[in-house]
Amino acid sequence: YFINEHSDLELRALLPHIQDKIISIGKEVYCIDYPPHIYLRAWQYRKHCPFHLLFPEETARNYGCWSTREWELCHALQKDTEAIDLLKRYHTNMYKERYNKKIKVSTLGLLNNSTAYLLKLQNIILDYLHKKEIIIEVLPTSNVRISFYQGYEEHHIWRWLGLKDMVEGMALPTLVLGSDDPGIFATNIYNEYCHIYNHLTKDHHLSHVDAGNKMNDLNENSKVYYFRSDAK
Repeated sequence: YFINEHSDLELRALLPHIQDKIISIGKEVYCIDYPPHIYLRAWQYRKHCPFHLLFPEETARNYGCWSTREWELCHALQKDTEAIDLLKRYHTNMYKERYNKKIKVSTLGLLNNSTAYLLKLQNIILDYLHKKEIIIEVLPTSNVRISFYQGYEEHHIWRWLGLKDMVEGMALPTLVLGSDDPGIFATNIYNEYCHIYNHLTKDHHLSHVDAGNKMNDLNENSKVYYFRSDAK
């Protein structure tokens, strides 16, 4: 999807191989030979309520989630028979059992074993998140302890803050810090801020004022994007 939306010719050259893989795995899971653009549309339709999209009106009205507007939107999609058929299969128990089984796919294998292509795709996705104003929650201690990072200095947050491995024209995502599970990782949100601040000043040699500004930006983001438990 992202390659199709982007004009990078090197990435577009990978599409036939990626599409063949989608068709092969899709046939294994859903027992039908649909091309990738059908999977794409079915995936996009998953944003709609399945009761409205897959059930007749008299059945859908019996559910508490009934919405006339949603029904009108879903009813207009019914002419896309192949994508709707695929979506029905997605919600059918027999196919759920099939797609819940893990299928190993080499990401780099799909990208001709080039980390440069993977980096390009990451930047395209980061740009998409930036344009859509989608927030990214970063969990430094959790990532270091359960990922392949050897320490905080290797964490991807430095790239996302524009301090390391920047690519020209790359849009910086909007970030908030999180602590994941304090009981498992023996940390809290105060520790996460301290870790980031220390590395900003010691490893990236920011002044205390500049590091403080970075931390203030992260804190302000958390005020904008936090979940309110008392929201009605």
